[in-house]
Amino acid sequence: MIHEFVKLTSISVDDILGNKKDKRTSDLRHLYWKLLRDKENFSYPALARMNGRTSASIIHGIRKIEGYLQNGDKWTTEMWNRVKALEYGSETN
Repeated sequence: MIHEFVKLTSISVDDILGNKKDKRTSDLRHLYWKLLRDKENFSYPALARMNGRTSASIIHGIRKIEGYLQNGDKWTTEMWNRVKALEYGSETN
């Protein structure tokens, strides 16, 4: 799913898995975590292990994105609508 996600969002896999702190990169990383949580019901600890983070970081990031979506943030809503149809295991090499 990560390769499909980066194609749709124009961000690199390294940025999704890395530590860049700029808002766009962080928000896309958090959207990716939300996608995995919503689509595959990964636990917070599982997401943390997969992404080299703590569970607290995962929870914070997902809640931040959910807040943006609830408040109607245009960019976040647009990006979420773009990626939410992806399915885990949908990789095409």
